[in-house]
Amino acid sequence: MLSQMMPAVSAMLVTAIVATLGQTQVAAWGIACRLETFSLIVVLALTMSLPPWLGRCYGAGRWQEVRRLMNLVARIVIIWQLVLGVVVALLAVPLSRLLVGNEEVGAALVLLIPWMLPSYAFLGICMLVVSAANALGWPLRATLLSFLRLFVCFLPAVWLGAELDGLRGVAIGAAIGNLLAGIVAWRLYRQAIGGLGKPCSHGVEQHEDSCARKRCRRRDQCLLSGASGP
Repeated sequence: MLSQMMPAVSAMLVTAIVATLGQTQVAAWGIACRLETFSLIVVLALTMSLPPWLGRCYGAGRWQEVRRLMNLVARIVIIWQLVLGVVVALLAVPLSRLLVGNEEVGAALVLLIPWMLPSYAFLGICMLVVSAANALGWPLRATLLSFLRLFVCFLPAVWLGAELDGLRGVAIGAAIGNLLAGIVAWRLYRQAIGGLGKPCSHGVEQHEDSCARKRCRRRDQCLLSGASGP
């Protein structure tokens, strides 16, 4: 329940920050949020389709496959979202005219798009890690990461940007917040997975349980005894 409440509370607080800048800015921010949902369709699809695969690998203890899957989807998200964000940023002016009939709101939207859309690549990484954490049996890490993204990375950056440079500062702050969220999420994922899935000297995956380490040592002993035999 807490993880479901946090995005709503964060959205309310961000709207309150933008509302201090004026009604035009609030309207532009609302449209930018709709563009966020549309641009993250691929990421949302991955967050739904990835957990079953990760859960199967988690149940079987195949951590090397978990690493491969996460690295693959991370590359897909980064490349796709950056390309999409740059294309939309280049088309910000005609897109704002298409979406908005009011010139002031359109001009405000043009300030938001070039900063926010490319930063969704890092937001996508954060969303993937949260989804993966739930699938890999790390629900507390997933909740902690959601809290850090919204209330440590995103909201303070948006508030500071609004104080320093108005709506442009909000856009830059949102981009910085998404960037920090993506970096923090990936570092937490790497820290959580640790050495799991890294091959040892004989290609056996490193598992948390001591049985896997014992198997590796036994294989070493067998190789040594075979080498010393007649």
